[in-house]
Amino acid sequence: MELNYGGISLRDYSYADIQDDIRWLNVDNDWILLDTPWVSIDTVDEDEYRELMEFHVEAVSQSDAFRPRLEIYRENKHIGFVSAYFTDQKHEITDSKRAKQLQISVQICERDYRGKGFGTHALSAYAKYCAENVGIPITLRTHSQNLAMLKIAVKLGFEPIERVNGAFEMLSKSYDVIYFIKNY
Repeated sequence: MELNYGGISLRDYSYADIQDDIRWLNVDNDWILLDTPWVSIDTVDEDEYRELMEFHVEAVSQSDAFRPRLEIYRENKHIGFVSAYFTDQKHEITDSKRAKQLQISVQICERDYRGKGFGTHALSAYAKYCAENVGIPITLRTHSQNLAMLKIAVKLGFEPIERVNGAFEMLSKSYDVIYFIKNY
């Protein structure tokens, strides 16, 4: 599967993406702190991760089901990914049968591609794909210090539906969690 929009392509995960993923998780992992600065970053075992993701590639390639993750490409360069999680009304991850909403996210893992609008284009295309294929409300979650994601949410027409004040704290800094919804 491949979706094209605004100079980026969203496509299925492939064997070629595995090494980038390992690098993004073990070396160039500052993108994790942009999204969740309160978590500690744990590295992955390369062999175990490669085996897991090779299984994932095989499973996806043989299916026409909804894609909960697509890779972002800009001019044949793998720069990040979009993903989705089925959640209940309390925003807790659940299975697709009990889900009341679909929470989506975008990660631009390659530093040189951040702040150029590629995340906005990727999330826009993915939100539309999700709305067309899932049939439940599309939401996203971010924190009060993630100005880039807050701008994307507003730009794409997501509306705030809930704010959890002081949900996380790190180094004496408090982070509110904000949930948004997009009505299609």
